[in-house]
Amino acid sequence: MDGAKMAILASRSMVLEILPLQPEFDKGDEWIQTHFSFQVRASGQELTVKPSEGITILYEDLVALHDGIGQFVQRLQSLPEDSDPVVELIEPYEFVPLELDFEVSCLNGEISDKGEGEITMRIMVNLGIVNQAFYSEYVGCTTNVEAKSVFDFLDDLKREIHFALQTS
Repeated sequence: MDGAKMAILASRSMVLEILPLQPEFDKGDEWIQTHFSFQVRASGQELTVKPSEGITILYEDLVALHDGIGQFVQRLQSLPEDSDPVVELIEPYEFVPLELDFEVSCLNGEISDKGEGEITMRIMVNLGIVNQAFYSEYVGCTTNVEAKSVFDFLDDLKREIHFALQTS
């Protein structure tokens, strides 16, 4: 992990960390072994979900996560200054990778042309528990994330996706 930097998305109540490590190839698909952890804080309690072996995610899914959040931010920034994003019915962005390890949703928000503001996001993480009806169980939260944290996360994720591919 020399030179690697974690892509961190954080708010007062949660921290999501993603670090693409190394590609794996399988029948034409490019998978990337990825360090992943999620921490949620509420009422003085903390819960951390961190798969011991990380997760494996398709390269194209990591790119879709980056691009989808980026496009959601651009739609928010393109709204007229005096508009209400809820009234304007900005289409939420929802991301779920092929392996269903986690979900990221951008629900609404406000970001000025100066890049200030926040986005309401929902982060859900698969606990790896399958009940008798074969449904996965998730834990997560809905929280407001400052625009700066979102921009930093996007920059770091993009850089680390490319870094992981170059070091293989």
